Amino acid sequence: MGGYSIKDWGAAGASAMALVLAVTVAGNLLVPLPPEPEPGSPDATTASAPAPKPAAKESARPAAQHASTAGPVSLAARLAVADVKRGETVAKKCVACHPLDKDAKAKVGPTLWGVVERKVATGDFKFSEALVKLGGTWTFERLEAYSENPKTFAPGNKMAFGGIANPAERADLLAFLRGRTDAPVPLPQPKPEELAAAKAGAAA
Repeated sequence: MGGYSIKDWGAAGASAMALVLAVTVAGNLLVPLPPEPEPGSPDATTASAPAPKPAAKESARPAAQHASTAGPVSLAARLAVADVKRGETVAKKCVACHPLDKDAKAKVGPTLWGVVERKVATGDFKFSEALVKLGGTWTFERLEAYSENPKTFAPGNKMAFGGIANPAERADLLAFLRGRTDAPVPLPQPKPEELAAAKAGAAA
């Protein structure tokens, strides 16, 4: 019979596959590979250098508040490292309403001369009922609490002041007010570990 047998078709297919393989190998041999970069060249440096790691974000440094990482520092320790000159600057927030000098007349608020350890709601000024009922004396602890948030410390008092949030600024202010008298009262003595923490916070 005429035509091709299965044996003939198989032989033709094998010949075609061999031809394709030969062409592929020849093509790879004829196409040159890119040259290796010479040592020291920019291409070699780029090829061998590892990819740079993303820069770590710099942690924000907390505002100096005379506090340690272990927690808040006591008022006694903050007073021991307080800065009177900075306290004088903080006191500028007070002078619109309070005089600071001896024998000065009261303004919107009472004088702050001799305020440390003075009896609450005493002097030439009409105090709110909230302070009259408070009684006692203006200790360092009470003055700090009042300067931090007057409305919380003595609800119903008349002082229209938002308070001083920074513990270091409050201590500086109290150190300054302590000197506004003829006879400054002694500072409270902090524990050694509290003083060390306060010094570390002040130096940060």
